[in-house]
Amino acid sequence: MKTHHKPTDREPITAAERYARATVSSDLTAYRAEDHRCDADRLIAAGWAAQDPDRALALSAYRMALTGDLQGLHDVAERCAGWINAWCQRKGRRVLTRSQRIELATQVLAWWVRPVCGYCEGRCFELMPSEHEDGVRALSGQYCQACHGTGRRPLAREVPAHLQQPAEYVESRLNNLVLQVTGEMGRRLAARVEA
Repeated sequence: MKTHHKPTDREPITAAERYARATVSSDLTAYRAEDHRCDADRLIAAGWAAQDPDRALALSAYRMALTGDLQGLHDVAERCAGWINAWCQRKGRRVLTRSQRIELATQVLAWWVRPVCGYCEGRCFELMPSEHEDGVRALSGQYCQACHGTGRRPLAREVPAHLQQPAEYVESRLNNLVLQVTGEMGRRLAARVEA
């Protein structure tokens, strides 16, 4: 879900990437040009796309991941704890206390917002020892053993083994909701251009 790469000349910038830029924009001037979408338009489209409470929660988590600003993490974790409660109550699963649910949701969100592998720094390959004065490290030809070449810390290392399934449920739900929100943002922005 969260692959970050620079678009090529042939690859269009996604609505999610445009939203990411808009969240840190210092210019929220609304333009009147019908064929041009400004950062204010993108933020408005995000608001429309996230009118559902779960989508709004996912958009808040996504904004934290984009900006690195974790303000509001506890509020999002409390709401995700509700997801965990509902998940636990289905099919007679082991019920967790409220504090356990909030702690688990906080762990999952902290990982989801900043999943980069600390060993390879998200580069997927093992880093060679630095031989340069400036500390620049080259990449080896070996995949990072810590993240298995994904560039991300495995969620399994972030939560206790008996909480893997509810943690994966929260991750999956966040990923799906973010895809829904960013897809809806793209549709709303495209509709305004075509109108």
